[in-house]
Amino acid sequence: MSSSTLRGAATAALAALTIACLSAPAHAVDPPTEPPTEPPTGDITLHDVTVQWDTAACDPDGTTGSDATIASQLNGVLTGRLDGHMTAYKVSCARMVVKAVRDRGMPKRAAAIAITTTIVETNIENVSEMVDHDSLGLFQQRGSWGSAKNRLNPIWATNAFLDKMVRLYPNNSWQSAPIGEVCQAVQVSAHPDRYQPQASDGQKIVDALWTASERPNLHGADFNGDGVSDIFATGTGTLTVWNGKGSNNFTPADAVGANWNTYSRPIGGDFNGDRIGDLAAVRDGTLHIWNGKGGNKFTPAEEVGSGWSHLASSLVSLGDVNKDGRTDIGAVDLDGVLHIWNGKGDNKFTPADRVGAGWNSLSRPVGGDFNGDGTGDIAAVDRDGVLHIWNGKGSNNFTAPDRVGAGWTRQFARTLMSLGDVNGDRHSDLAAVDGAGVLHLWNGRGNNKFTPGDPIGPGWAPHFPAEFGGDFNADGIGDIHATGTGTLHVWNGKGGNNFTPAEAVGAGWTDVSRPVAADFNSDGIGDLAAVRDGTLHIWNGKGDNKFTPAEAVGPGWDDLAATLASLGDVNRDGHADLAAVDTEGVLHIWNGQGNNNFHPPVRVGSGWGAFTRPVGGDFNGDGTGDIAAVSKADGFLHIWNGKGNNKFTPSDAVGPNWEDLAATLMAPGDLNADGHTDLAAINPEGILTLWNGKGDNEFGPAVTIGPNWNEHFPR
Repeated sequence: MSSSTLRGAATAALAALTIACLSAPAHAVDPPTEPPTEPPTGDITLHDVTVQWDTAACDPDGTTGSDATIASQLNGVLTGRLDGHMTAYKVSCARMVVKAVRDRGMPKRAAAIAITTTIVETNIENVSEMVDHDSLGLFQQRGSWGSAKNRLNPIWATNAFLDKMVRLYPNNSWQSAPIGEVCQAVQVSAHPDRYQPQASDGQKIVDALWTASERPNLHGADFNGDGVSDIFATGTGTLTVWNGKGSNNFTPADAVGANWNTYSRPIGGDFNGDRIGDLAAVRDGTLHIWNGKGGNKFTPAEEVGSGWSHLASSLVSLGDVNKDGRTDIGAVDLDGVLHIWNGKGDNKFTPADRVGAGWNSLSRPVGGDFNGDGTGDIAAVDRDGVLHIWNGKGSNNFTAPDRVGAGWTRQFARTLMSLGDVNGDRHSDLAAVDGAGVLHLWNGRGNNKFTPGDPIGPGWAPHFPAEFGGDFNADGIGDIHATGTGTLHVWNGKGGNNFTPAEAVGAGWTDVSRPVAADFNSDGIGDLAAVRDGTLHIWNGKGDNKFTPAEAVGPGWDDLAATLASLGDVNRDGHADLAAVDTEGVLHIWNGQGNNNFHPPVRVGSGWGAFTRPVGGDFNGDGTGDIAAVSKADGFLHIWNGKGNNKFTPSDAVGPNWEDLAATLMAPGDLNADGHTDLAAINPEGILTLWNGKGDNEFGPAVTIGPNWNEHFPR
């Protein structure tokens, strides 16, 4: 703080009149019956903000990353005495004043009056030494206002100030009076002209804090502490943040950090209660939390707990569903049961609360406050493409689902996000990326209502990659590849079952097994895996149908090469898995780790020698990898739906007459951009045929693309 010019003493008559007008503030001790010997209106008027006084903390928990961010923002817009001098500490003091006003249910103008007063009195610092007579605290209240402890409590002191203001201005007349006039009436300063010049800055400070203190950002992620939710993604293996600017606008992408490819898709929320967005994700079964520091910066990962492997793919940040003011998380187990872990505000959570079953028939849930009542809600899409919302009632209880609307394709369902408030209207918004890589926003209106989808822009596919099949140009649409001629060819999907002409990517594939495609390094681009000389190799995609040189993953694959299959994610950890059938007809699964490495094989079951080479995809639309294969005995196509943790349902006989297609059967991903995994094969006449998936193991009629594919897919 600055050296102060002590306020000139008021006259004895004015002092006596002031004391007569003062009654005890809320929660204050009674004023003395006799006037004090010193004027009761003394204060500190500071102009040199470089001099320091002894101060007390305003927030018992100290300053936050958000305080520092807001201080930096204010230093660029204030024009009065605090221009360039706002600090995290001053913001924390102003934050407590604003909190006291909001907790009383009073409007922003009351906060602006109080903040303007503290600017003039103490430069918004909780002065703990008696520089001017016995004055203390943010408002420099004299001993007649209350005890030293109370006057140094910003909440108490603000309420005392507001009590007197309301008493002096009945019928809310303070709302229309000039701010400087109201400040002077309450403070009775010897310098009445000093308040009004600071009123503009007082309002700016309140504006910066009002939205941030409206309600903690429990539902979305605000990584720079500006009160507007941000978008984040790790689909490329790099954590990328787009900071919200309000009105559905965002800053350019900020590449925050690499090496996220071994973690599950992260969730955002305020897990330590400092009002800065944090991240949580699972790796190797352990839940990790990165606490935001503001400015898109994070602390190192903190290991929270183990046993999360089977929950990683459904992890969701729910907001506050038990109404304790802290962010809670949820996840769906392998049996479709939703569990909730209530946050305790310090990266810790209560034990899991079993909420209800039946969630395995829905998309990954997202959390938000969709009806605007301050309690966390849940949204998810069913297999018919209908969005449902379960409104929180507190205590981890929810209403029956509210059918919000249809038309939410599998692609939307798979990428559904709850961003918090991105347009600044204080309602939770939804977002999703379509099959063409365009980001869409649905702005919440409260009462589970949303505006029509607003297409923000293309180019988002690499950040929200397809989960199954090969997408070698990172456009979100499945591609077809073949090496039957000894040269790797790629036909890029264009959507609508259309493809680009064949691109000859590279030669030298004659001594390699038929490659399978998936994203084995979790960077959002399709990769290839194949066996050469008994060793499994991986070629990582670089986009635009380009690949890195082969990486030798491990030997011992000689007898597995002919049945090598890419399954998608069958253990629900967010990484692509491989499978193969050994010479005894036993199916084995190698669970991916997201970095071209795999866990040791898991023996799934025997009897697979009776079926053709398996292919993997998500054929029932539940987000978990399934297996499809053709019976050698009767030509029926069978599907085994994944249950997570490398387990599958009994086979579902989908249909007959696949015997002539089995040798070239493939699941190239989503070819028509509807969000479902499709099948493809080459018939005996060399015609490429597609079956578009509809979910629930159902497919549309066969679509013939064109002839002359036999040379690429020899039988």
